[in-house]
Amino acid sequence: MLVTMTALQFQNLIENSLEKFKAEMGEFKQKSEDVEFLTLQETADLFHAKIGTIHKWKREGTLPYYNIGGKVLVKKREALELLEKSRVN
Repeated sequence: MLVTMTALQFQNLIENSLEKFKAEMGEFKQKSEDVEFLTLQETADLFHAKIGTIHKWKREGTLPYYNIGGKVLVKKREALELLEKSRVN
């Protein structure tokens, strides 16, 4: 299939494609910046718990965690969700 267009039409096509790409990348960047990780000690502080309790939750599978670059980290959002689930009222 061969498409014929003027130089101006081609320029507009490229500019529109670039704008769409920039918008999509901006959304992706925003989503990736929303991810905040906590150390196990920061997680313990958040829960007002001892570090041993955090290790226990980790072993039991209660607390999701990630090994990133040799460090054990917890997504803050996931920790807050666990905290919310444990709410009594």
